[in-house]
Amino acid sequence: MEISSSIVTDYYSVSLLLLFTALLVPFLVLGKRNKTYHLPPGPSGWPILGNLVQISNQTLQVYFQKLHQQYGSIYTVRLGYQPLIMVASHELAHEALIEKSSIFASRPPAQGLSKLFSSNQTNINTAAYGPLWRTLRRNLVSETLNPAALNSFRKGRERTVNLLIDALRTEAGQNEGAVKVMDHLRRAVFNILVFMCFGIRLEEEAVTAVQNVTRELILSGGGLPLDAIYPKLRVFYRKRWKRMQGIRQRQVETFLPLINERRAALAEGRAEDCRAYVDSLLSLTIDGGRKLNDGELVTLCFEFINAGTDTTSTTLQWALANLVIHQEIQAKLYGEILDVAGKERRRVGEEDVQKMGYLEAVVKETLRRHPPGKLVLTHAVTEECRLGGFDVPAGAWVNFSVWDMGNDPKVWENPLQFLPERFLNAEVDMTGSKEIKMMPFGVGRRICPALGLAMLHLQLILGRLVQTFAWESKGGEPVDVAEKPEFTMVMKNPLQAVLKERD
Repeated sequence: MEISSSIVTDYYSVSLLLLFTALLVPFLVLGKRNKTYHLPPGPSGWPILGNLVQISNQTLQVYFQKLHQQYGSIYTVRLGYQPLIMVASHELAHEALIEKSSIFASRPPAQGLSKLFSSNQTNINTAAYGPLWRTLRRNLVSETLNPAALNSFRKGRERTVNLLIDALRTEAGQNEGAVKVMDHLRRAVFNILVFMCFGIRLEEEAVTAVQNVTRELILSGGGLPLDAIYPKLRVFYRKRWKRMQGIRQRQVETFLPLINERRAALAEGRAEDCRAYVDSLLSLTIDGGRKLNDGELVTLCFEFINAGTDTTSTTLQWALANLVIHQEIQAKLYGEILDVAGKERRRVGEEDVQKMGYLEAVVKETLRRHPPGKLVLTHAVTEECRLGGFDVPAGAWVNFSVWDMGNDPKVWENPLQFLPERFLNAEVDMTGSKEIKMMPFGVGRRICPALGLAMLHLQLILGRLVQTFAWESKGGEPVDVAEKPEFTMVMKNPLQAVLKERD
């Protein structure tokens, strides 16, 4: 998460105001705790501001890596008065998220923009641990992610992957084999999820409109969440607040017609032969029996599409980049494809990818080496407890360093090397129930409910792309693997590759 210049400007103006008026505005003081806690160690901070000054001068990942080296695998950062406990240990993550899962399963209360875009925490990612969260998650898993429902979208997935390959072939034919792959990947995954969400194939103009408002929100959401840390100072963020309200309005105006179209299709009996995610939302009841309102429907549909689009497309781009760099790995993967699908070039299907151990290993190694997020979504502690010999107060925020766990030399031999073979001879439980070695989808009660769907998409699309094309670097130039944080950790310079049709 990089701090944009506008956010930095807002931050320093507010910081100065806070420093000069701290004694005159008692509502800023959240109150001192009567009890003294033995928190994990951490850097000293400024009065009222905590460690926000240090954080604002660098990316969160760089800052947290420095603190990890200095303080060890558990440390405390202060966002204003709010303690954020960071965990970079496999054992401590397992203790918190598995052994004490119910205590660490909630989310911080929504404030400001988070409250606006989550419809006051009426979505799966941000809902507090409790009845609403259980209802929303259970609905997604039982109605949309069950085997029968997933199978009903199979033709849509196959059609979209075929269109992706056609688009790549067309661009390669126009540019001496060269393609910029990321936009194609993002569009393909987006189309699959839009179809699953609304049960319809949108016209190109509608797809572009939904994708544009989704990207606009993603790229506008960076920076420190000052409105959440200091909610009573929203007056000083008026310009950003107004801009984000405009994005929310465009989001509603774009998504609501699609929801209403599906509502009408269901009422008139002309819905396609699949049960879309929005179908289940339209019949769902929460809060003692009430239906979801339009804003909540928009929020949940956006969450469904957004949560899977950039994470999956980013992982695919990293996988392809590593296959371009490591031609021997690509050759080994193609050999497995030939063994399973046959030299008659039968298209790799969903049953095939379930049998392909090396393909799965390539995907897992990509997720280990390049997790879409360096951190998970922040957890909130519901009752006082102990972790790693330290106190964790009720209401504290806790986060977990996904990158550190996937690149720990004590767990992974040569962790910076891209080596899928490490997954062939050792079983790594992605759910973390027995032990946590990597957690790109989170673990415990807040694990991503669509882990299985994400793995299916990753393996199916990557398998088809490698079956159809040989992937090489453009002009023999080395692939730049520098990173840049957006909604996910993307390639700073998107992959450009040369595609050659397989014989």
